[in-house]
Amino acid sequence: MQRPSNISDYCGGIAIVVSLILTFDCLPSALLLAQEATQKRFEYSAPSMGSNLDIVVYAASEEHATKAITASLKKLEDLSAPLNNYDPTSEVSKLASLPANERVALSQPLANVLIESKRWMELSHGRFDITNGCLIATWRAARKKKSLPTETEIIAARSMSGWGNVEFRVDKDVGPTIAFRQSGTVLDVAGIATGYLLDRMMEGLVANGIQSALIDAGGDVLVSDPPPERNGWSINVAGISKKAPPLLRLTLRNCAVTTSGDLYQSAEIDGRRYSHLFDPTRGTPVEGRQSVTVIAKHAIDADAGATALAILGADASYDHWPSLPLDQAIFITQQHDSEFPNYRKIDR
Repeated sequence: MQRPSNISDYCGGIAIVVSLILTFDCLPSALLLAQEATQKRFEYSAPSMGSNLDIVVYAASEEHATKAITASLKKLEDLSAPLNNYDPTSEVSKLASLPANERVALSQPLANVLIESKRWMELSHGRFDITNGCLIATWRAARKKKSLPTETEIIAARSMSGWGNVEFRVDKDVGPTIAFRQSGTVLDVAGIATGYLLDRMMEGLVANGIQSALIDAGGDVLVSDPPPERNGWSINVAGISKKAPPLLRLTLRNCAVTTSGDLYQSAEIDGRRYSHLFDPTRGTPVEGRQSVTVIAKHAIDADAGATALAILGADASYDHWPSLPLDQAIFITQQHDSEFPNYRKIDR
């Protein structure tokens, strides 16, 4: 079995890494009792954003923690509504019914996400592309039916995809607006909106005096300063298969980590394994078993970067690495006929 090399310190100190389910380690009760009296651990957990949201903060009192977490959740409530692709009444969902060449105003949260999405489209040389909602829906239906889409279906979906079909403007006087050259274009921001929201939520905690915090939205994790008397937040990363134990452990502070892979979202059709991720430059899904864990300063970059690198693959990611706003990436792949996964690490 090929072992990963030791991972050097960077955004607070990393011990070893990678895959799809990310969990944080709780401090043992004895250590909690020994912590400074002025900093106690408080937790919040609830279903949110199509998964589970966990917030851990260290604060001087329950009142302080409650105030900060409430402010953070208010930011989530205010900003997430227009970005929810799973809500047919959301702003981004309603754009799918926009007639061709009809220009409409955008909310600032959605405009901000579009700006960052276009930036990542350029950074990834077209691999990260939120304008491919029709293609995503086409292949999602194919995975459910376990039957490949027809060439006609793919051509139709691709005709309504791509930034060339989108006229997005940010005018100083009018504000952000959008129009589609062809009706039926679907924007899917799921691969970047969570990161955007986590960054804003952490801003809410910091603005309310919280220095040590962790936010985990279904595996997209953002941390600030470490807990008292700790070097960082401990995060386990799952193996590449469902029954595999956590392979590696991260110790992080002041950064974000996200994993993209096909552990729970894939389908085998005609003997080939297709991921839920696909290469928009070819219109076809990523094949084979893999996961990519990305660490970055900001959650929005970790979120989009994990998707982009999973599509690019290790070789192309290495070639583009100098221009990417990422600190580290770990690739795990496993051939169909291999018993053990292979690892590859890229960092600064």
